[in-house]
Amino acid sequence: MSNKSDMAAALQRAVEIIGGPTEAGRVFDITPQAVDQWEICPPGRVLGIESAAGGQVTRYELRPDIYGDAPELVTP
Repeated sequence: MSNKSDMAAALQRAVEIIGGPTEAGRVFDITPQAVDQWEICPPGRVLGIESAAGGQVTRYELRPDIYGDAPELVTP
């Protein structure tokens, strides 16, 4: 399972993909300063962050403590 620094790095990547704290704040109707205060992704924001980042950063990266490891893809 990932540690807190891995979750923080995933959040930082996602925020950058979204367009930075200002754009992430706009998406969630909060201030950029509120986004900057997140050390790891708040549980209630995980799915929204995943969606806003276009799935490039997943819930499994953002909060493995909640969602666990990413499921293995099964190919036919």
